[in-house]
Amino acid sequence: MTIEEKLNNLEAHKERDGILGTSNEKNLYCPYLGLKFDPKSWVGYPSPINYCHRVKPLAVPKFEHQREYCLSNNFTQCPIILVGPGQRMPKTVRSKADRRNSLKKIIFVEVLVGLVLIAVILGAIFWQEILSGVFQITEQQPTVTQSPITSESATATLGLSPTYTATITITMEKTPTPTQTSVQPTDTPALPTPTLEPPVLALETPIGMEFQFIIHAVVPGESLELYARDYNTTVEAIRAVNYNLPSFLPLDWIVIIPLNTVDVGGIPQFEPYEVKQAVTVEVLADLLSVDLTDLRLYNRIPKGYTLNPGEWLLVPRQP
Repeated sequence: MTIEEKLNNLEAHKERDGILGTSNEKNLYCPYLGLKFDPKSWVGYPSPINYCHRVKPLAVPKFEHQREYCLSNNFTQCPIILVGPGQRMPKTVRSKADRRNSLKKIIFVEVLVGLVLIAVILGAIFWQEILSGVFQITEQQPTVTQSPITSESATATLGLSPTYTATITITMEKTPTPTQTSVQPTDTPALPTPTLEPPVLALETPIGMEFQFIIHAVVPGESLELYARDYNTTVEAIRAVNYNLPSFLPLDWIVIIPLNTVDVGGIPQFEPYEVKQAVTVEVLADLLSVDLTDLRLYNRIPKGYTLNPGEWLLVPRQP
């Protein structure tokens, strides 16, 4: 199907209240932009769930690229459309978060293949040991005749052939019984320190472990209702976790969105914070006057972790 035919079919999908406007608006969007499993649907603002279906494999363009080409009349000048279908999305266009997810999938597959190979090798060694033991048992064994046993020794006659007799003396000695020493338990066993992978602290990237959050910069046309629908939460939950959230969202305002949860009871309010210079999490907690345990917990940061410029944090605040 050509671009012109896709544009004609696009008219049937343009009326999307709150996203693409009403049917009176004539905004044209890239026909290759869509959700990962529904190419005919898309979100009318830069989002990590908007995929380009002209490239292979599917990939998420950067938010700047979505604004400039995918969600504007300028999509016909997109370098991906000009080159042709089927090519890989250039790294300069592909979203960093999408590249990280692809890298994690590749690492997961490689680890899984490695584990399967190790299991096959160990299984082969195990069966080889079993088969070699069976062959040894089935070999012809010589006949052994045993003479009466004396008080502390025994003599056994081993017949290897009809004309040969060998005598083996077996001396049985008493072995001392080992003395067991009771071990006194310590007062409190030391718990192992869990090893955490380096966290990914960035915009549009899930942050946290048990509860996950998205730190998002507001773009034109967005609302709390849209966030609640796209991230499987509620407007009330979004307002509950944001510290000093205004009634109306200004452009470029940084908002915190709970991911796939509506029950935020017991969770403190958060203030988004961008790291300006390299600093350890302990020093930053002291500078911001926040509880170090909460700061590490909700951001999933290990002890002694050094924060780098450009990383974003959830800073717990008292309401």
